[in-house]
Amino acid sequence: MNNLMTTLYVKGMVVGAANPFTGIKSFLNKLFTDVATTATIIFGIGFLFCALMAWRGSEENVPRFQKGMVWTGGAAAVAALAKVIVSWVQGGVA
Repeated sequence: MNNLMTTLYVKGMVVGAANPFTGIKSFLNKLFTDVATTATIIFGIGFLFCALMAWRGSEENVPRFQKGMVWTGGAAAVAALAKVIVSWVQGGVA
């Protein structure tokens, strides 16, 4: 029993040692291929939060949230149009 467990453990270590970063690489590839969608959603939620707080917040904080709406709205637009902006810049800004 001990020999079987040791053998399985050693086999797992040998297989894992061959390429230990495969799992990390696949996670990062999935994360960065979907960054534009994730950023658009996060900035959209931020815009909705700022809009809610500008509507229902106290009078002294309303200008801050209105400014936040401008920034998060702009960031959401840039995130949504990121692929178009990158292809436009790579093609040469005319």
